[in-house]
This record gives sequence, C-alpha cells and structure tokens, in this order.
Amino acid sequence: MAEARTERVVLAALYAVCVGGPVVLHHGLPLVLAFVVGTGVSTGLWFSMFPPRTRLPWFGLAVPLFAGIDHLIGTPSAIRVAWGACLALGAAVACTMAERWEPRWSEKACSRAFSLALVSLMAGAFAAVTYKFWIFSDGMLSQDTAYFEQGIWGFVTGRNFFQGSSQGWWRYSPPLESHFSMHFSPVLFPLAGLYALWSSYHLLHLVQVVAVLSAAVPVFLVVRRVDPVAAVLFGVAYALNPAVVYQTQLSFHVLSLAAPAVAWAGYFFLRKRLGPFLACLILACCVREDLALLAAAGGVPALLSRRGRRPLAAWVLLPVVVAVVGGGAAVLTTRTFCHSGNEVIQGLFSHLGDSPRAIVANVVRDPVHFLAYAWDACRVRYLVGLLRPGLFGALLQPLSILAVPVLLVNLLARGAGTASLDMYYSVYIPPVLTTAAVATWLRLEAPLSRVARAPVRSTRLAVAALALVATLMGLPSVFGRQQLAGYVPSSSVDDIRAVVAAIPPDAAVAAPRHVVYALARREELYLVNRWAQYVRYDPEYVAVETDFSDSTLNDGTLESYRDYARALGEDPDFVPVVVRPHLVLYRKREGGGAGATVVPLGRGSGAAGGP
Repeated sequence: MAEARTERVVLAALYAVCVGGPVVLHHGLPLVLAFVVGTGVSTGLWFSMFPPRTRLPWFGLAVPLFAGIDHLIGTPSAIRVAWGACLALGAAVACTMAERWEPRWSEKACSRAFSLALVSLMAGAFAAVTYKFWIFSDGMLSQDTAYFEQGIWGFVTGRNFFQGSSQGWWRYSPPLESHFSMHFSPVLFPLAGLYALWSSYHLLHLVQVVAVLSAAVPVFLVVRRVDPVAAVLFGVAYALNPAVVYQTQLSFHVLSLAAPAVAWAGYFFLRKRLGPFLACLILACCVREDLALLAAAGGVPALLSRRGRRPLAAWVLLPVVVAVVGGGAAVLTTRTFCHSGNEVIQGLFSHLGDSPRAIVANVVRDPVHFLAYAWDACRVRYLVGLLRPGLFGALLQPLSILAVPVLLVNLLARGAGTASLDMYYSVYIPPVLTTAAVATWLRLEAPLSRVARAPVRSTRLAVAALALVATLMGLPSVFGRQQLAGYVPSSSVDDIRAVVAAIPPDAAVAAPRHVVYALARREELYLVNRWAQYVRYDPEYVAVETDFSDSTLNDGTLESYRDYARALGEDPDFVPVVVRPHLVLYRKREGGGAGATVVPLGRGSGAAGGP
C-alpha cells in the first residue's frame, strides 16, 4: 500500500515538473510556481481517487513533456503554462480511464457517433467562417477568396478563369490572362459547376470546410475494424487538430481541396491497394502543381514497406510517372499563357540561387547549409505543431515520406509564411502525418502493452486518448488573441457596408484586402494596400482606409500605401462619394485622366508574394 502511495506522489510530482520545469529553465520560477503547485495537487488528487492499476499513467507524462517543447523553443506565457497544466491533468485522466473504461460499442454505433461529431464540427466551422466574413474581419487573407471567386465567376460567365484582380497581388509581365497562367488546377472545373448552382463565396467556404474536415474519414477507417472506439478518438483528434480547424477559418484556397485526396491516398497505401492509391495521387495533382512533389515521393514508402506489395516495381515507379505527367501538364499549361512560374520560384527561393537550376544545384551541393537554414525556432515550432498531434508517431512510419518534399519546400522558402500552421501551404500535410502516426501506434500497441503491463485494448485506448489531448495542445498557438479578435465585430463594419453598397456591380474597383471579397463578381478588381506601387490599372472607384495603424505590411510598402491614399485625396480626377470614419470611397470624374497620380510607381520597396 505504501509503495502504491509513493508511486502516486511521484507521478503527480513528475506531471507538475513536466509542465513547469522547461519554463523555469527558460524564464525563472515566479511565472509558473502557481501552475506547478496546481498541477501537482490536481493530479495527486486524481490519482488518489483512481489509483493506477498499470503503468499506463506513466505514458501520460508525454503530454506535459510535449507542452514543454513549446516553452523551450518559444516564449512561454501564463496562458500557455495554464493550458499545459490542464492538459497534464487531461493526460492523467485519459490514462486512468483507459484502465477502467472498456466500452463495447458496436462498429455501427461508433460510425454513427463519429459521423455526428464530424457533421457537427463542419456545421460549426462553416457558421464561424460565415460570421467572420459577414463582419468583414481583417484577421484573414480575405483576398484569396476574392481571387478564386473572380476566376470561377469569370469561367461560369465565359471568361476562361480570368484574373483581373491578380495585378493587385503581383507584378506579372505579361499580365495574367487566367488562373492557369500561374497554376495548374483542373479541380476548378467541377468547382465551377457547383458555383453555377450557388454563385456565392459562401459556397467556396462550404466546400473548403467539408474538404478539410472530411479527411478525418480515412483516419477513422484505418482503425475502425481493429477498435471502433479508438477509431472515433483518432478521427475526432484529427478533426480537432488546431491547424486543421484553423484552415476552415481562412479564406478559400484551392490547396484545401487536396486534403481529402491525400488522406485517402494514405488510407489505400496502408491497405496495399495500388489502383485507388494512384487514383488519389492523380486527383491530388489536379489540385495544383505542388502536389506533384508529394506524388513523386510515393514510391519510397512502398519500397521501405515492400511486404505484400505486388508488383513492387509498379508501386515504386508509377507514382513517379504520375508526378512527371502532372508536373509536365502544369509546365505546358502555364507556358501556353507565356508564363514559366519563375516569378514565384524567384520570389520564395531567391536566397538559395539565381534560377531554378541554380537552386537545385546549390541544395544538392551543400545540403547541410540549407538544412541549417530551415532549423530556426519558428520552423522547429512548425514541425512540432505538425508532429505532436500524432504523438510523433509519424516519424516511425514510411508513409510520412509523402510529406517530406512539401515540408522541405515550406521550410526553405523565404520568410516564415510557408512554415506556419495557420497558412494554406500546410493544409494537406496533417492528413498524411496523422494517418502515418495512427498506423505506427497500431503496429506498436503489443510491445507498448507489455511495457505498460496493461491489456492491448487499454493501451490502444490510452494512446488514442493521449493523441486527442496532445492535439489540443496547439490551441494557444493557432488561436491566439489576434486570431480570436477576428470574430469580434469592429467599428468599421457599417462603414464597409456603406462603401460596398455604393459601388455599381459592373464598375472597376480597387479596395483594401478585407473588402475585396464582397466585390469579386466583376471584371476588374484590384488590391490597393499591398504592393500598391506595382499596380497598373485605371479604376472607376477606389476605396482606401483612413487609419493605417493596424497595417503591418512586412514587405516595406506601408509608406507606399500612405502615399497612395494621400495622392488620391489630392487628385482632381477623383471625387469622394462616401466618406466614413474608417473608409473613404472615391469615384473618377467623367472624362478624368488615367489616374497616374493614383498609382505612385516606384515609391517604397519591392516585395515578393502572390496568390
């Protein structure tokens, strides 16, 4: 009895140390003392009420240890430490419940429960993003919704996915004629069919929500026949992954449509079904040319897990064929519109070389240097955020190699925008890593049960519950104060609605990024507060903000935007038609000039970026 009591005290102390220890080493004791004591007391009380019967609670220490990683590679805060303390208690609860709770739900009942949970999450996510756009929140890349809706609307109305708005994002020469001038996205054709039935940006957001969250279905199916209850836990863990949920709250982006194709590719890979696996890779390549990198890596995991894969040569070579054909089609399509895509490559990777060929040669010649570049604190947090929801199990599964080429691109790109959990560049990586992690823990459940001295099913349920707890750990990082502020109506909402209502439906318009999506169904639409000095257009209406204090343009063009607004107010060819405290709408006078003073070319510094 005394021995068991000592074990409970040691366990509670270790949970507390794992929560506060890294922060003490990083910033000192006062910040975390209360949380350390609280964690120790709460876990101690829990273990006193439910004394451990096996060693499973020791496995729960992984969760507060994972919380400690954030403190060691980032800046801890009271909120993060408190959240880590709550999750430590959650890990203790999960492990002790797995010892005692042995539900015998049928496969049908679990499927219904999972379906209900998934549909509820989809409905909640769609309602949240709809509200976010209804209040014109600026806490998003709302220009992407306008970018894609304008192109899709253009195709539905016979204009070949034209991109009049793209000149406000990037300096293209020659100007873009179509989305396919820059990217290869055949998936937009069926999406345009849906848009013809409901011509609204809300449709794009609904499709994105369903696509991103439906990737949880293959994760559920991987485990369902083994243990339906664990399958529900793993599936919900994916759907609640903060990086996944946050993707549903962003502006629409075509890359989100790759998530279900990639998730099903992982499922069929584990089921050793070559035909459906290749079909999913082909569908992924139809989303955008980036996915050819993922397809190219498809033969490597097959080579490493060759047992039962017949014919092996087909498993290894055909994914490469899919990648070559998909990449070749993308190159031919963009060159048809006189674009090679080099603008994007140079914008993101010019620090690695002067041309695509030089970039590849430099990376091959000195890979250590470039890997060191990708190993800063921001990118390490990014990797941890991707791997932690699966308890880092993806590192032990060959399937995760599918994500390696895309991860390298995100890590090596200029700046940290690509290496961020709340950006669309990573939307199809969690399906791969989660499926790989689930496969790992199913394979290791027998040896883990021996170490834990617990039944295999209890061990499986404990791991699934810990994955769910670890998934929630990234909430403070992805849903921070700035992101949550996007759901609070600002004082400028009425001003924006007044400006939008005053613009005729067929007028050429330039507007700030958090307004353009309400104006997308028109031939000419431009962005004024990003890379404004490069824009070449002659709008009839221009909307500009009156307050620049919230503008955080890290590309050096903030002063250029101020000059733009100042010059516009002094231009005799434009007259204000709506003047509100936060926004002013100008209209060009009849017979006005080309608006040369409206576009201050050459002011401010250049920037790389784009759709």
